[in-house]
Amino acid sequence: KEFEQFVTFLIFMNCIFLGMYDPSQPEDTTANRVSAASEHVLIILFTMEVVIKTVAYGFVMPKAAYIHDSWNKIDLLVVVLGLLNYVPGMDNGTSVLRTVRLLRPLRTISSNPGLRISCTALIESLPSLVDVFSLWTFCFVIFGIVGMQFWQGTFHKHCVPEDNLLTTESHMETTCGHTGCEEGFVCTSTITGWNNETISLRNPNYGTTSFDNFWWTYIVLFATMTKEGWVQFNDLSAQVSGDIAVAYYVALVWFGSFFVVNLATAVVFANFTRLATREQEVKAMQEEADRKHGIVHKRSKSFVEEKLENLSKKVADEGPAEPKSVHPFRQFLLNVVENQAFQFLVITVIGFNTVALACEYDGMSQPMEDVLSTLNLIFTLFFGLECIMKILAYGFFSYIKVMANAFDFFIVLVSIIELVVPEGAGPQGISVLRTFRLLRVLKLFKSWESIRVLMENVTASLTSIANFAIIASIILFIFSLMGVQFFGDNLCEEHVCSDPSVGLEQLCTGMWIPPGEEMMEARVWSCETKPNGNFRNIFWAFLSVFQCFTGENWHILLYQSIGATSWVASIYYIALMLIGHYILMNLFLASIVHNVVESTGAKGAPRDAESRRRLKEHMAKQKVTREQRRAVTLTKTFMSHTASEVAQAIRGEEP
Repeated sequence: KEFEQFVTFLIFMNCIFLGMYDPSQPEDTTANRVSAASEHVLIILFTMEVVIKTVAYGFVMPKAAYIHDSWNKIDLLVVVLGLLNYVPGMDNGTSVLRTVRLLRPLRTISSNPGLRISCTALIESLPSLVDVFSLWTFCFVIFGIVGMQFWQGTFHKHCVPEDNLLTTESHMETTCGHTGCEEGFVCTSTITGWNNETISLRNPNYGTTSFDNFWWTYIVLFATMTKEGWVQFNDLSAQVSGDIAVAYYVALVWFGSFFVVNLATAVVFANFTRLATREQEVKAMQEEADRKHGIVHKRSKSFVEEKLENLSKKVADEGPAEPKSVHPFRQFLLNVVENQAFQFLVITVIGFNTVALACEYDGMSQPMEDVLSTLNLIFTLFFGLECIMKILAYGFFSYIKVMANAFDFFIVLVSIIELVVPEGAGPQGISVLRTFRLLRVLKLFKSWESIRVLMENVTASLTSIANFAIIASIILFIFSLMGVQFFGDNLCEEHVCSDPSVGLEQLCTGMWIPPGEEMMEARVWSCETKPNGNFRNIFWAFLSVFQCFTGENWHILLYQSIGATSWVASIYYIALMLIGHYILMNLFLASIVHNVVESTGAKGAPRDAESRRRLKEHMAKQKVTREQRRAVTLTKTFMSHTASEVAQAIRGEEP
C-alpha cells in the first residue's frame, strides 16, 4: 500500500512539474529549468518501479505477470519512450517522445481501484458507439460530396479594392459570386503584389473554411454538427451560390446535429445504464452470498434498508412515552414555530424578500433606495425574531445542531452586522456582507419539500460520480499539457506586416500566408493581437480546453491554432471534442442521471431520506425513552454504513 501511495505521489509531482513549463518564457527561466530537470529524476524513479514490479510479478510467464495488465502496458510504453531520449543519436527535443510523457497523469487511474472500474466502464461503452459513428461517417460522406460539388474552389473569391493596396483582414472573411461587390471593389481570387507577383487569396478563417478537399470539408461539417460557426458557413456559401446554401445547412443541422449527435448521447446513456445495472446485480449476488456465510458489508444497501425498516416500525409501535414537563412559555413557542401557519408565513416573507432583492437596479432614485432599505430592515427583524423564537423553543445547542438552522443563524448574524456597521465604515470587506442577503432565498429549500428532497438526491449522488469527475479532470489536464506542447504562445488573433522597402505599415494585414507556403520577401510579419483563448501556460491552456469541453466557440481556437501551426492542429481539436465533449461529458451526464434516479423512489423521494424525516418528526413531538434512543442510534449508525459503529451500538455503547 505504501509503495502504491509513493508512486501516486510521484505521478502527482510529475503533473506539477509538467504544468510549470511555460513556452511563453525563455528556456533558462527558473520554472522551465526545474521542469526540465525533474524529467531526469522522474524517469529514473519510474524505471525503477517497472523493474521492481517485473521482478515481483514476473514479466511474461506467470498468468498474473506484469505485462498481462493493460495499465502496466501503458506504464511500460511511457517509460520506454521516455528512455529513448537518452539513446545516442536521438534528439532530446523530439516532439513525439516529449508528447508521450504527457500521458503519465493517466497512471493516476491505474493506481486507484475506483478510477480503474469507472474507466473500464468508460472503455466498455465505446463499442456500442461503433454503429453511431458509422452513421455519422455516412452523413459526413454524403453531405461532404454534395458540399464539394457546390462550393469547391469558390471560397477563394473575395471583394477586394481594385488597386489591391488596401486589402485587409476583413476582406478575407467574406466571399462573393452570387452577391456582387460595392463600387470600387472587384470579386477575384488573386491580387497583384508590390513586385507584380500574383498572390492567391486564402480561404476564410486562416484558410480553414472551404470545400476544396474532403479534409477541409470534414472540418466544416464537424463544426456544423457541433452547432458552432454554422451560421457563418451558411453566409459564406449563400454569398457564392444563393439560397441553396440555406437548404443544405438546415438539412445538415437537422439530421447531423439534432438526430445523429443526440442519438450518440442516447446510446451512451443506455449503455451506461446497462453496465451500471449489471454491476449492481453482481454486487447484490455477492452480498447475498456473503450474508449466507455471515459476512455483513458495511455498505450493503439491502442490509441497511432492512434494519432501518425494522427499527422504524419498532419506534412507531412503542407509541408515545410519558410527556416531560415543559415550561408553559417554551411550550407556547414550540407550538408557534411548529405550526403550519407560522411556517407558511416564513415562506411568504422569504418570497417578498426575494422580490425586494430583485427590485434593485443601477441608478436607483433615493426614494426607491430608502424603501428597499426599510424593507431590508423589516425582513432582518423578522428573521431575527424567528431565530430567537426557535432558540428559546429548542434550546441553543439543539437548534444549532441542525445544519439548516445553523445556516439561518449565520444569515441573521451577518444581516445584523451589516445593519450595525454604517456604510463606508469599518473594513473594506464589510460592504461584501450585503451579498449575503441573497442567501435568504436558499431558506426556501428547507421549506419546499420537493426541492429539499431533490437536493438530498443530488448530494447523495455526488460521491458515486466523483470517479468520473476525476477522470474528466485528468483527461482535461492531459489535453491542456498537449496544447502547451503543440501550440505554446503561437496563437494570434490578428497579424500585421510591414514592408521596409516602401515604408508601409499594416497594409498587408489580410494577406497572411499560412505556414508552409512561400512568404513574400522583404515583409516582416508580427502578431498584433493575442486571443483570449491560448496555450501560453497551463492555466490558460486549462481554460481553453475547458471551453472546448463545453463546446462554446471551440472552432475559433481551431482556426487560430491552424494559422499558428498547420492543418495537423485540427486532429487535436477533433480528438478533444470527440473524447471530451461527446463521450466523456455524456457519460458524466449519464452517471448523474442514473444515480439521481436510483436514489429516488417511484414517488420521487428517496426511501432512506423519507424514513429519516419521519423519525425526526416522531422524536421531536414526544419524550424519548432509553430503548427508543437506542433504536434511533442504531438507525443512524446503519445509515452511516460504518461496521465498527454498528458493533458499538449493538453492545449499547455510544458511538
